[in-house]
Amino acid sequence: MEFYATIKELGTGKIVHIDFPTSLEEVAAKLGLEDDRFEYIIVDSSSHLISEHDSIEMLNRFYELAETTDDDLVEAVHEVLGYKAKDFVAYDFNFEDCSLLPDVNSQRELGEYWVDQLGFSNIPREVLEFHFDHEGYGRDIDLENQGGFSSKGYLQIN
Repeated sequence: MEFYATIKELGTGKIVHIDFPTSLEEVAAKLGLEDDRFEYIIVDSSSHLISEHDSIEMLNRFYELAETTDDDLVEAVHEVLGYKAKDFVAYDFNFEDCSLLPDVNSQRELGEYWVDQLGFSNIPREVLEFHFDHEGYGRDIDLENQGGFSSKGYLQIN
């Protein structure tokens, strides 16, 4: 995951690009400051999950949480739960508790996915279609799950 921000130091107005993870000392050095106590805002970033007043320390923590996670999964959690970087950190979110079903975009497809996962492959598809309500089953699964549908597929949260 490429994760960076452009910050503006408020005292001098100087703008620098930083890659995460980083330290306040490294940022201060880039700004030409001798002290790592300075005020800044984020003016641009690689992610819409970052806000203007997020701290470098918090963004380092978010990077640790998300660095080995697929970008589509992070985006799906954002879409379903509305989380920004600070929320993932505040709730100590565990992406390992989530899975993304990228080809599942409706309750019917969700029901079909779970029927396939349960091992009904020995029953002919046309028999299942006639006797089983995949959409209703998918709706029930969706209602019982903390996840939901996103533009990336169905997000399951355990």
